[in-house]
Amino acid sequence: MQLNQQFLEIVEKYKQDNEKFEVYSYVFKYVETDEEFYYYILYKKYRQGKGNMVLSSIRGLIDKQEAVKIAYFFLTHNGTANAANHVINKNRKRSKEYVEELMELLLKNRHLLKPLQSSIDIVIDILTLQAKNTERINQIYQDLLELDQRIHTGTKVLTEKLWQKGRNLIKDYDALVYSEVKEVINNIPEAEKIMSYLNERRHFSFIDRFKARKILRKMERLYGAEAKQDLQNSLEGFEKDFQGNFFTKTRGELSTDEYVQFIHQMAEYEYKKNLLEICRNP
Repeated sequence: MQLNQQFLEIVEKYKQDNEKFEVYSYVFKYVETDEEFYYYILYKKYRQGKGNMVLSSIRGLIDKQEAVKIAYFFLTHNGTANAANHVINKNRKRSKEYVEELMELLLKNRHLLKPLQSSIDIVIDILTLQAKNTERINQIYQDLLELDQRIHTGTKVLTEKLWQKGRNLIKDYDALVYSEVKEVINNIPEAEKIMSYLNERRHFSFIDRFKARKILRKMERLYGAEAKQDLQNSLEGFEKDFQGNFFTKTRGELSTDEYVQFIHQMAEYEYKKNLLEICRNP
């Protein structure tokens, strides 16, 4: 985005030693039809963000509190786009076909695991959940990319409606992953029983050992030591900044949706508090 001479002079006035600035490539409007829109300016020193400024197309330099409110729209949308490209993209690499293939192998060969029928049923339930969630995660990913592309290469305008759509998609993703991670961690001992049994060659005939090995390799990818640590890290990622779970006085533990809503509210409060410290608006 190009700033006029008047706005360039304002931005230069608040620039500190050895700093450069960049203007975001899109603007913000509350509603698409609004005449007034907002620029976001980022001050950088040696490629590190050091401060920001928000300018109104009509009013120019606005007060700090309003600037922080507008900056939050810009930066959390940017965070939504980054989440799609990094965090969500990583999780979507789990193939639905892979999960369904493991499910089919367990069902077809459950006769090889006679002492562990209840464990198989539990793992099948987990795999069913993961197959369903994988499909939804991929849809969220595509929706976020399309939303971001519309803003960056299309209209060049972020509206409050589009911003809210992006945040809702992130909340859906968080709720989906958080509930799945808790469910898998709670039931992973059942998967470990099956993997331990499959690893004992004495349980199987020569031919069946090949089948057992194939199932074991696939299960280790989803529930082995490395996968288990990744799950634990994911759970801690949700809870480490919020001191574990939350409870209400009358109903006990919050539901997954309530929990995600609550941590997003806490994150918004902290985000705006930090923005207030680096905002260059007076």
